[in-house]
Amino acid sequence: MKLLLFLVLSVVLRLPTASAQEARARRGDPLPTQGTSHLYITPMPGQIPSSLKELCDLSTLIIDGTVKATIPPRDTGTGALETDAVIAIGRTLKGPASLNHVVISQRGGTTGDRAVVPAQYSLVEPGERYILFLTEDKRPNIPEVATTKRYLVVGIWSGLFRFEEGRMRVNARTPDPLRSRYEGLSLEQITGEISDVLRP
Repeated sequence: MKLLLFLVLSVVLRLPTASAQEARARRGDPLPTQGTSHLYITPMPGQIPSSLKELCDLSTLIIDGTVKATIPPRDTGTGALETDAVIAIGRTLKGPASLNHVVISQRGGTTGDRAVVPAQYSLVEPGERYILFLTEDKRPNIPEVATTKRYLVVGIWSGLFRFEEGRMRVNARTPDPLRSRYEGLSLEQITGEISDVLRP
């Protein structure tokens, strides 16, 4: 997807020293091949929705789903890692109702002695339940996953609404104004608000 080409990444490398110092890599520096890197994404202007309506408008698919499995991360060719996850759809709020499963891709992941940890969002994990706001992943040369259709999260992290015990929980180390408005609301409350936004 073209938007991903414009992401500006800065990475903080946790150095393996006793004092656990951190150093910020300069833009253009190669990503480390060992240890833990913290991934920060600077979105393009207007890429992060500021309202639920904008989030819904940008989405071609909105689902209530559960993470069925994650796939070991793959190198994107730029030294970054990307992790795919298979989502089992329980309910479709917007988009084709014929889909039973989709695959989403997120920057970050862990493989061997290397970990790339996103700061603005958490990678989805098997068993977690989400309302996901998605758009079709039209990037070329992305490997297929059992012919399952691929999607990307709208607004990079904005479209990740995670639920624990029926309540919305934001799991991120950096502020997220849009999702924070819905922290603690029930699944029914949020799906009701989405339905109101989508109503013609």
